[in-house]
Amino acid sequence: MVGVMEDELKTREQWLREEVKNHRALLLSLLQWGMAILATVESSLYFIRRDLAQAILGKPFVIPAQAFSFWHWCFGTSVLFLIVLLFTMFYLNLLKRYTSYREQLNLIAPTYSKISDGEVKTSLQLVPLFFFWGFLLIDIGAWWAFHK
Repeated sequence: MVGVMEDELKTREQWLREEVKNHRALLLSLLQWGMAILATVESSLYFIRRDLAQAILGKPFVIPAQAFSFWHWCFGTSVLFLIVLLFTMFYLNLLKRYTSYREQLNLIAPTYSKISDGEVKTSLQLVPLFFFWGFLLIDIGAWWAFHK
């Protein structure tokens, strides 16, 4: 009976450790892809806005923020906002699951392997979201900085 209990704890601990490892990899991958996609969209928005501004004003060198009103500029910013919101929701969902698995692992880990990962700290978990939302702030700040 004791051997069966040890096997159950060992199997459960192995699964939880595997889930924690995989969720950590997913979180990092999501951050990498999110930053790459947001940088691509921001660059694309710049070139689209520049070409539209050149076509509207008929000048070869135009600052796009000077050619568009705030509401026209916000159309592209709203696309960026939706992408940022999507990545934020994915990140928070993965983070919630990762934290849950870590807490479960800490509850059972000392019983079998005697390895405790320590308390799950949640104070800095939301810091990566500033990178996502920074793209949106840069986009709005570009209009504000160059609009006359």
